Amino acid sequence: SIKYMAGSGSVNVQCKSGNGDVSFIISDTGPGIPAGDLPHVFERFYRGDRARTSTHDAEMRSIGLGLSICRSIVQAHRGEIGINSDAGCGTSVRISLPRE
Repeated sequence: SIKYMAGSGSVNVQCKSGNGDVSFIISDTGPGIPAGDLPHVFERFYRGDRARTSTHDAEMRSIGLGLSICRSIVQAHRGEIGINSDAGCGTSVRISLPRE
């Protein structure tokens, strides 16, 4: 979230417990992810157009492993991960893990 946020914006982290699981919701006020990229963001080495063709310095470029690694870790702990985003309106990632 912080990496792709230009200028001033915010990242919010919430933790909720219920129904035998713990959920973490990480949301930001950044540029969001285009709808066409959303089905692919958890694939290894997938990079949306903005990450591939960034005109910003090299720190903005990625190799497309971050969310794939997150998904692998969450699944190894029998959890679930999902993402919602609207281009221009921010992104929200929800991670749910069993309490036991």
